[in-house]
Amino acid sequence: MGKKGTYQTKLKWLAGGYAIALILCYTLGFRKTAQVYAEYNEKQKMNLSGQTEAVSMNMLTGKRLVLESMRKLYTTDTVVLDRQFLEKLDSCCKEFDLSLKEYKPIPSHEPGEKISTRMITVEGKFEDALKMVYVFEQKEQLCRVASVNFRKYIDNRDKKSRLACTMYVQNLMTHETP
Repeated sequence: MGKKGTYQTKLKWLAGGYAIALILCYTLGFRKTAQVYAEYNEKQKMNLSGQTEAVSMNMLTGKRLVLESMRKLYTTDTVVLDRQFLEKLDSCCKEFDLSLKEYKPIPSHEPGEKISTRMITVEGKFEDALKMVYVFEQKEQLCRVASVNFRKYIDNRDKKSRLACTMYVQNLMTHETP
């Protein structure tokens, strides 16, 4: 018998290897599959009981409140907008020694647009005009400053150079302007 092993010993080695492979497969695959399946069944029961729906509704309500508060920062009614804005514009012009040259509402060309745009032109010192821009957009949050243009020109009447600041400010409207 010059052979290294008989069929019986080879069969024993094969059975032992099969047992080891089965244990490895169970530890690596079957146990994890059973855990995932158990989690799936638990989540299905939670969905049926409505617990996740309540949590989702609470999250949705919270997000809606945050979005609404952000929208209210720049949303206003036209009557309130004009009154508050003109009062603050007048007080800023007095406080910062600026002279109001032009206040002009710009009509919307789109029929469903709910954005109110105003053009304001003041004259005075650069720093004072910049302070007024800061007050409108950051401090009082009365509007959103869309554009600011500083222009230096020479007045023909007295031949002095002057600085004009033109601002375009915008607000979201709660309803259409009349």
